[in-house]
Amino acid sequence: MQPLPKQVNPTLRGRHVLRWSAPAALNVVIAFRNIGDILNIATSATTAYQLYPDVVKIHRVSIYGAPTTTGVASTVSVEFVGTTAGSAGQNQRITDTQVGTARGPVVHAVPRDQAALFQSSGSSASAFELQTSTAGAIVELVYSGVADSQAGVGAVAAAPVAASTGALYQRGLDGSATAGSNFVSLGLPQD
Repeated sequence: MQPLPKQVNPTLRGRHVLRWSAPAALNVVIAFRNIGDILNIATSATTAYQLYPDVVKIHRVSIYGAPTTTGVASTVSVEFVGTTAGSAGQNQRITDTQVGTARGPVVHAVPRDQAALFQSSGSSASAFELQTSTAGAIVELVYSGVADSQAGVGAVAAAPVAASTGALYQRGLDGSATAGSNFVSLGLPQD
């Protein structure tokens, strides 16, 4: 007797390394919803849906600060604050400051708490906070996403602007379309 074939898991999973430039100094809180909105597929010029509408998992957040002129400090930091300070991220803050033109400050932050790194992609809870004291920082996010065929779809929070139907887009890290974002995509086209 032949064994039955294994059941096919109707789940799409992916791990991505995405980068953005920050044209201005920042002090911005990123919610899990923003991360869920990053990769999206346009279904019309003004409608798009999350590629991973179920859950997102943060593996690492890195900031590469821009070098400054001699005698001027440049600081970057990442803090996993949670929905209230310390509730999800244990108030974990990683920071670096450099003075001079040799190299800019660099931070590689990995969340320690499971609640800080694995959440619903529709959650408005704070994932982390980014701070840069100077313009020109590069922000890198390594994350995984899950789309389960049983869970349905999730529309992005902010409508795209003149998107092409069926195209895959990368939003700003703050979940906003190009015109309203604090971040410029260094990869896929931004909607």
